[in-house]
Amino acid sequence: MGNATRGLSSSIQPTYLYWDLSRADHSSLGFTSSLRFQRWLSSGQRLCATGERRRQRRPVFGRDASRRRPLERLLSVQGTGFPERSVCSSAPLTAMERHAQDSKILDGKAIARQVTSEVATRVQVLREAHGRSPGLAVVIVGSRPDSQTYVRNKRRACEEAGMNSHLFALDASTSETELIELVRRLNAEDDVDGILVQLPLPDHIRSERVLQEIAFEKDVDGFHPLNVGRLCQKSALYPPLAVACTPRGCLELLDRAGVDLDGKHAVVLGRSNVVGLPMALLLLQRNATVTICHSHTADLADQVSRADILVAAIGRAHFVKGDWIKPGAVVIDVGINSVPDTSAPRGYRLVGDVEFQVAKERAALITPVPGGVGPMTIAMLLLNTLQAFERRLKS
Repeated sequence: MGNATRGLSSSIQPTYLYWDLSRADHSSLGFTSSLRFQRWLSSGQRLCATGERRRQRRPVFGRDASRRRPLERLLSVQGTGFPERSVCSSAPLTAMERHAQDSKILDGKAIARQVTSEVATRVQVLREAHGRSPGLAVVIVGSRPDSQTYVRNKRRACEEAGMNSHLFALDASTSETELIELVRRLNAEDDVDGILVQLPLPDHIRSERVLQEIAFEKDVDGFHPLNVGRLCQKSALYPPLAVACTPRGCLELLDRAGVDLDGKHAVVLGRSNVVGLPMALLLLQRNATVTICHSHTADLADQVSRADILVAAIGRAHFVKGDWIKPGAVVIDVGINSVPDTSAPRGYRLVGDVEFQVAKERAALITPVPGGVGPMTIAMLLLNTLQAFERRLKS
């Protein structure tokens, strides 16, 4: 395809040619397996053979290739060993440009809906077989608006998946001892399969002390010391029962987009126990070469510019400039930051850690904020809770 556009004047937009994908060989296109090739094809939107857009539809993501409809275009991931973009030549230029930009977006909402649907299907089967649904206990201390929003979204997702959620809202003056006593009671409840203590906790409560009181088998946040230790050990015999929801969601995004991590240089911005450290461990387990950057890292822009995979989790609005991004990189933006915006209904808007509009021009794939990692975090909470329920059924 590269030869097809040679000789064009620099003042003329290159013509996009139709690629007969039925003759394409996955290895020649930079994919390590035909399954990854099929996954990549499935993440786009359909274009008709004549170049006219028949309709727009959300990409269908999932691991079951037999359930996906074949697409008639190939997404571009230039600069990372993946194939170049190929679409129909007669489509209007503006439509192609718009579609090319849309195809770069890793739609976390769409993928999270697919995961939730898969979980709901499994929950229904288990409910019919065993007479009850998985139960998640959610504990919130205080009245932080952001925590209340997160808890509300998690409970809504439980309802959509057919799970039971039990809310325990405690006053901000609740003591550490009182909170631990509640956790211990929930550990003993038969209808509670997972326990989530919403963070952050008030300053007078030590979160580490509370989290280690959650029963190992009911830890659905992946923060229990045993789960963290097992993740570090990489043991096939004793794997973690749960992995932190946000890093697991990031990995699921990459997997369902067909991104091959083997041998890629992954840069993780942030070293928190919640995202940065477990994310780095998960990437290492997938044979990526991982660099962890933090507030003391020298020449951060240079580190970012070498990343094939960038995971930004530092909580600073637009800290990562768009021109730092390596052309063809995959960008996972975990940050959720509010910035003033008088035109917005609430007087602010949410942005990520990465300068999105500029980065989108250079990246092969990028998650938006909002609508990227956030929905996947909740979807992984549902999956962790389902798996905790299934383990209890077997025990």
